[in-house]
Amino acid sequence: WSGPFDAPTRMSARSRFSDLALRPRDGVPGFSGLAGTLEATEAKGSVSLNARKAEVDLPGVFPAPRLPLETLHGRIEWQRQPDGILVTLPSLAFSNTDLSGVANGTHLYTGAGPGVIDLSVLLNRFDGAQIDRYLPHGSILGEGTRDWLVKGVRAADASDVRLRLRGDLRQFPFVDPASGEFRVAARLERGVLGFAQGWPGIRDIAAEMVFVRSRMD
Repeated sequence: WSGPFDAPTRMSARSRFSDLALRPRDGVPGFSGLAGTLEATEAKGSVSLNARKAEVDLPGVFPAPRLPLETLHGRIEWQRQPDGILVTLPSLAFSNTDLSGVANGTHLYTGAGPGVIDLSVLLNRFDGAQIDRYLPHGSILGEGTRDWLVKGVRAADASDVRLRLRGDLRQFPFVDPASGEFRVAARLERGVLGFAQGWPGIRDIAAEMVFVRSRMD
């Protein structure tokens, strides 16, 4: 390590690690229970993960920020660019008692707002009764949308859940198509819905649900 601590002129690191933990700070997620390998320089780096019984801590995204993961496998890469730090997920597989899936994409963090994202996620299994744990803050999703989903979706077995998220997150949910893309599609079985207070509940729903920008079909 050569140069200032916060801006090294030259740095290189390589490590194997297990049961690694870090508190979240300044927009960087926290985690615990990680295992894998690390390679890094002052300009770029990568982490290969092969973890069991891990947790990811995302206070800037979720109201209940600590997400337990039974398995977490894949690779994360980052690179310093003139306008910020680009994080790339070539492929990241994860599972717990509520869900299992895989994600890939990029996130450019410039320090101005939550950043610019290009993310695809596929879930082959999701327990809709736990939706509250996996919806972002109302400031991100919209308070009315989040509140309706948490109170309305009481149960569902979801499969083939596909998320596409692309654009500057300050403009989420990208009502203007030119500003980005937000789409979630899922197949549901055994759904239970409380549409509104005072309305009768609906049970045994089988459906295909699609969220596109600010609407739901």
